[in-house]
Amino acid sequence: MAEKIPDYSTLELLAGKLKNTRMRSTLSLEEISRKLMIQKRHLEEIEAGSLHFLPKAYVFTYVKKYAEELGVHDQEVFERCRRELQLVHTPQKKGLFFR
Repeated sequence: MAEKIPDYSTLELLAGKLKNTRMRSTLSLEEISRKLMIQKRHLEEIEAGSLHFLPKAYVFTYVKKYAEELGVHDQEVFERCRRELQLVHTPQKKGLFFR
């Protein structure tokens, strides 16, 4: 009988990748927490794949900031995460002050 392969979400896979990347880099959660100004316990939740600790928009923002800090950023992955969280993407308007 074939073993059932777990169906992980893009967010869960990204969370695991973030943890592995951070551990290989020898950065501590405290260091990243201070640099990104995200509470350590929130980073722990992200790394554990427990992504329901805050409203979806905050979770997405924290995951994206964390990924960018570790050099694990991929716009396609971020868009899949955004869809999984059912967040609406609204492009920023370019105006006098935004270019």
